Amino acid sequence: MKKILLLIGVAALLATVSTQAQTPIYAPSVVSLPSVFSAGTTNLASPPVLYVGKQGNAAFESTIAGTSAGVTNVYYFAPSVSGVYFDTNAAEVVLFTNSVVSGATNTVTKNLSAAGIGYFKLFSVVTTGTATNVAHYYPTKLSAP
Repeated sequence: MKKILLLIGVAALLATVSTQAQTPIYAPSVVSLPSVFSAGTTNLASPPVLYVGKQGNAAFESTIAGTSAGVTNVYYFAPSVSGVYFDTNAAEVVLFTNSVVSGATNTVTKNLSAAGIGYFKLFSVVTTGTATNVAHYYPTKLSAP
């Protein structure tokens, strides 16, 4: 009887450890960008680089508040395998649009396809109107199943 209970206990422990090992663990990371984007194109002097190597898809979350109706931010991401050289050709750029009406705050989350890519650099933002109270996040996967 003791052997049976011991085997059941060991099996339960192994099942628990196996389940925990398969749970992806991540933490949200802040993407440092200006808190206000004015109308036009902002080419970032020190563009943030997002490491997405452990992910098939990488989420990007944008929260903006508009000062006028129809404010839109379009984010341009350049992919890279090395994290040193980035492809900024228009055909390779990932577009992300977040639109908001006057006085409102809007949050949009979009998955960027990171299959085979280790890094994305957010190198440019095109804004119509003025976007304020801007917050940006992406998940950093600490472990992968």
